[in-house]
Parts: sequence; structure tokens; C-alpha cells
Amino acid sequence: MLELKDPICDLRFLLNRGYKRTTAVRLVANRYGLTLSQRNILVRAVFSKREAEEHKSRRVGIKALKGRTAIIDGYNVLITVESALKGKLLFLSDDGFIRDVAATFGKYRFSRTTEQAIEMIVKALSDASPKEAHFIFDSQVSFSGELCSLVRRKMSEAGLKGTARTSDKADFEIINSEGVVCTSDNIIIQKCKEVLDLPRQLGVKYKSLPTCEDIIGLVA
Repeated sequence: MLELKDPICDLRFLLNRGYKRTTAVRLVANRYGLTLSQRNILVRAVFSKREAEEHKSRRVGIKALKGRTAIIDGYNVLITVESALKGKLLFLSDDGFIRDVAATFGKYRFSRTTEQAIEMIVKALSDASPKEAHFIFDSQVSFSGELCSLVRRKMSEAGLKGTARTSDKADFEIINSEGVVCTSDNIIIQKCKEVLDLPRQLGVKYKSLPTCEDIIGLVA
């Protein structure tokens, strides 16, 4: 069985030496013959020391939302919370953000936990007393319109001001929005000043979560 700590160490080394992420991941994944799922873990979990510190410096607590606008990366937050509710694998990345192993790739399906996850997210936001909250879902992913309708209904029930909508340029809009961004997406974090790891605020015990070294060996 391949000792998967080796590719993780190799990737960290290359990133610390200034290699571009895509190039470094490809080199390491090809050398060790990693599966697509394992490559996905490397992309989402492993960072150079500089990147990890930069991401940590942007992270804020939920109290930062009081009286301000919350911008929620819809699928990113929802899928992580759903994964937690379903007991699926979550891991603590090098940058301190909680991430899951799920990947939508343009597809999403409602499950028994979808409504529960949305209710938890909306309640957490409502309790934080933001000025307003805006959920942005990628329009290219299945059922985005239905999700927005459900989120808007739950927001109305909770008395949370704001809206939920789809966008064909979701990442661009999130990055260029004014407010505290809720996401664990690497690219978005790099371009935002303040980022809230919302699933972490929903009671996920991040200190007890496995790191990528622990989890990648479980992903075929």
C-alpha cells in the first residue's frame, strides 16, 4: 500500500519552493499514481507555509458579522454542512479551514439533510445579527433555482434580511462583493480580506478532525 504521506510532503516542498499549484499537483499525482479523489484532496488540503499563514490571517469569527453583510458561497458551505450531518469525511486543511471530500462537478441532488443543513446555516447567520445575508449559488449546478427558493423561504421564516440567487459567475461576484465572505474555497479566500469558515461555527469540532495525512489514505 502506498504511503500517502510522501506525496503530501512532496507537494508541500514544491509549493514552498514556489511551484504553481496545478503544476505541483500534477507532478506529484503522476509520480505516485494518485486517483482523481486523492488529487482532489491534495488540491484542497495542502498549502505552502506562506499560503497557509495568509489564509489564517483572513479568517474571522462569526462575531464579525454583526451589523455587516454576509456573502455566502452557497454550494461550498451547504455541501460541507451536509457532509457533516451525513457523517461523511471532513478534514482540517493546512490553512485551518474545514473541508469535505465531495465534488459537485455541475451536479447536486437534494437529500434528507438538505433542508436541515439550510436551517442550521440560516439560524447561525440570524443569531449573528448581520445587516443582511446574500447566498450565491452557481447557476451551472443542478437544482440551483430550487435551492434558492428554499433558502429564501427559510430566511423569511427566520427574519433574516437578504436574498439567495444564482449566478453564472458565482466566484467572481463573491470575490467582488462587499462584506464578510463565508467559504472555504481556496481561490476565493486568496482574494478576500475577511473570510468566515461557517461550518466550523456550526459546532464542528475542528480540533478532533483528521488532517489530510490521516484522510487521504481513506480516499480511493
